Amino acid sequence: MVKPTFSERHGFAPQAVPITIGQDAPAELRGLIPRLAYDCGFKPETLRPLVCSVALRAQDTGNWSEPNIEAEVRVVLDQCDWFEVYEIVWAIAARLEEWDGNLSDEDGRLDVFTLRINRALRQHGIGWQLINGRVEVRGGEVFETVA
Repeated sequence: MVKPTFSERHGFAPQAVPITIGQDAPAELRGLIPRLAYDCGFKPETLRPLVCSVALRAQDTGNWSEPNIEAEVRVVLDQCDWFEVYEIVWAIAARLEEWDGNLSDEDGRLDVFTLRINRALRQHGIGWQLINGRVEVRGGEVFETVA
């Protein structure tokens, strides 16, 4: 089970930064996605096929150790177009929803992933959010028409 952080337990969250990013996925976000996925139950060997599949890239069969697989996931994320990064977030959420539905005593990983990815998106001024397992536009009407 994913344990809530101090701020999650007490309902604290940093102020949302004004939206400045629409059609981009900054390096900070790309680097954070695997960490959040691992925290919610993914292993490098379960995350790599999902990331490679969404990004339409072949897995490197020469990578078989955990550190090499982790590095491969990061390289693929770094090389993705910005919109593929959000497709990967959606795919992670879909898999977590599947896993939550198949567990009797451990669930809520999708909720934790959603809470944490949305916090990161707000902190970095990114105009996207994860709602009900889908990546949606975040922001005012003006941003939504521009994004």
